[in-house]
Amino acid sequence: MAGLNWLKTAFEGGYDSGDILAPVPSSTRLRQEVLIGGSYAECFRKAVLPFIRPDSVVLELGPGRGSWTRALLQHVPQGRVEAVDFADVAPHLRAELASGRLKLHRVDNLSFDCVADGGFDFFWSFGVLCHHTIEQIAEILRAARPKMKPGAIGVHEYGDWNKFFRSGRMVHFPDFAGTPDAEHWWPSNDARAMAAAAAAAGWTVLWEDLDLFERDGLIVLKA
Repeated sequence: MAGLNWLKTAFEGGYDSGDILAPVPSSTRLRQEVLIGGSYAECFRKAVLPFIRPDSVVLELGPGRGSWTRALLQHVPQGRVEAVDFADVAPHLRAELASGRLKLHRVDNLSFDCVADGGFDFFWSFGVLCHHTIEQIAEILRAARPKMKPGAIGVHEYGDWNKFFRSGRMVHFPDFAGTPDAEHWWPSNDARAMAAAAAAAGWTVLWEDLDLFERDGLIVLKA
């Protein structure tokens, strides 16, 4: 299931997390925060705000219905966001597109050929790499690396099986560990493998995991 064909169709309707920055989370966001074991608002405050400026140019992978996109746009008022997705996410982001500070790219591969080299200050994804195999993640990070400005920062949520087991959430998926990664909706990964893939792709690993979530990892990289 982790093949590209599955990834292109599994989330074609877009993924919604509600208002990331709302002081009181919606029922949708609250359910997701319970599952992941952490706060989206705290994640944005600690994993995004320290690395962006009002004029930052942001590359977002997999915006879905735009929950994180809207939060990013709010905090780069003189900057802009370019987002890359397998799905047509434009219907969910019409108002943001009208602002002129958001550009969407619908793609069918992991190459990032649709965006300019050396143009981005910040590279972000959430709820995306957790569904990719480590080989796909390595390809994504390698392809995105030339798109960054010198010193640009990348922050990405990823699935960490060590944390998943430790949190007790794995007990609800008895066949989880026995499924091959190529057939998995949540391929095996951990902080060490994630850091090795990022380093091999030409990134400097600043933090393997900011440890903001009980279930998943959040890696911080520097170009």
